[in-house]
Amino acid sequence: VLDAYLALTGDPDAAASAARDLARRAGLDDPRLEAALALFEERNGFIAARGLPLERFVFTGSFARNLDYYTGFIFEVADGEGGESAAGIKPLVGGGRYDGLLQHLGSPDALPAVGCSFWLERLGGER
Repeated sequence: VLDAYLALTGDPDAAASAARDLARRAGLDDPRLEAALALFEERNGFIAARGLPLERFVFTGSFARNLDYYTGFIFEVADGEGGESAAGIKPLVGGGRYDGLLQHLGSPDALPAVGCSFWLERLGGER
């Protein structure tokens, strides 16, 4: 089941449908999994509602950021030219949610957080 999930790739709507199908075939009837899939589909809806072409987004089940403090949605933005990343392209921006990081660093409370890094040298153009 894990290998099948890690092999999922495609636009987010197709990936959500494939993940639901995989869970059903594997007999994974868990409310936490249902909640995660519903949240993923809801996020897809918000992205599409903002006028962003969801079909140009790529979900990859094997994608991960190299930092373990992320707690939710993670992402990369790429131009599709050269280099290698989880999606096979050089990222221009990468980031995600890390709600537990500040508490891990000493905050008395967990604080919701999201951030990203830009690789300015990859943006091209005149300097």
